[in-house]
Amino acid sequence: MNLRISLRYVLFAGVLFACLRVYSQSAECLSRSTVITVVGRRDKDGASPIASLSPENLRAKVGGKSVSIGSVTRSSKPLRVSVVLDVGSGQSEATWNATRLIIHNVQPRFSEGTEFSLVAFDDRVEQSVPLQRGLHSLDEFVNALSLSKTKESKTGLYEGLAAGIRTLGTPQPGDALFLVTAWEDAGKSDAQTTTVEWLSAAGVRLFGISFDSSRLPGPPPSPGAFVSKTSFAPIEAVAQMSGGLWMRASGYPAWGDLLFASAIADSYTVGLKLAQPLVKAGEMKIELVKGGKIGLKPNLSISDVVLSYPQALYPCR
Repeated sequence: MNLRISLRYVLFAGVLFACLRVYSQSAECLSRSTVITVVGRRDKDGASPIASLSPENLRAKVGGKSVSIGSVTRSSKPLRVSVVLDVGSGQSEATWNATRLIIHNVQPRFSEGTEFSLVAFDDRVEQSVPLQRGLHSLDEFVNALSLSKTKESKTGLYEGLAAGIRTLGTPQPGDALFLVTAWEDAGKSDAQTTTVEWLSAAGVRLFGISFDSSRLPGPPPSPGAFVSKTSFAPIEAVAQMSGGLWMRASGYPAWGDLLFASAIADSYTVGLKLAQPLVKAGEMKIELVKGGKIGLKPNLSISDVVLSYPQALYPCR
């Protein structure tokens, strides 16, 4: 008799524990976060066009349904940036020199505590350097690189991005990949979809500069220009979907290092409160509330500011 009662208590406790665990996981899946990047007109020092943001300044939708914003926190931790470089035979001497100049000039644009890692690829990952702290910490590694005789490939490109994510270790808000390439993939692929999901799950944004003009409808922009996610190549869509930015240039973009360093550093973590857990990916939209009291810098309007953010929110794991 006592044994039967004990078994009932054990079974009841097991069911109760399972229910509490499911409830806890469900509650965690209702509170989500994402990183937004502030893009806009900046002064010569690259200062943000926005002095501050609060939940009242933003509105968000996931899967077409409005969600409440619980918090907006400016990135304060030292940044971690994984630099992914194309060393394939598609690089000319001119674009390779521009690539090295970009990396040399972009590092000092970040704060002193920023950490950098490095991945080099052609049709596979050729070199990977773990996180290094210091404003010229990558120069020695980049200067030691030489161009490969092997052509870049879609496999190499996406393996390089995956390796870049791995060098960052445990994800933290504000993490970014910075890709410089002379080649772009053509056509959709499983690797593209997988990379978008990896970036989203890790909260890592992709920023990139391309010298590839093969898929342009006309002459390459000079010195560079932003393009929409559907304009030219799938890798641009990956950058846009991750909440990053993409630029195409015909040579060294004189203002590119300042622009990218400022955008990578100028990020906020936004806390979202969902009404119910996601069972599939939902399209996400975040926008500034017009007419709200946004801390804009003098002589700027809300039209001078654009927010870049992940275009989808995935179910929690």
